[in-house]
Amino acid sequence: IGILRALGARRSSIATLFLSQGCVIGLMGIGFGLAGGWLVILNLNGLAKWLERTFGWSLFPPTIYYLDHIPTQINPFDVIGVVTATFLLAMLAGTYAAVRAARLSPVDALRYE
Repeated sequence: IGILRALGARRSSIATLFLSQGCVIGLMGIGFGLAGGWLVILNLNGLAKWLERTFGWSLFPPTIYYLDHIPTQINPFDVIGVVTATFLLAMLAGTYAAVRAARLSPVDALRYE
């Protein structure tokens, strides 16, 4: 930040840089989270059987829960809600970082470099 400011970058440019980085990181997190969650949900019963075979304990014992498999259902509205909330939180965090970075003076930023 200090080097950018010392080279003449405006506060708005630094804020835009931090905000865009927050947006990209948030979108990457959403993408990886959706892919990982989708894989787990699609293979949940196989995963539960693997745990039972490997470690000898059942995730949901049939004697207690009366389930022969774990029912899964993907609700698109839930997915949209979680994605929206995650993106808004990422943007909020990016905005906070952008404002703090833009307010930092070049001298203070370079002091600890």
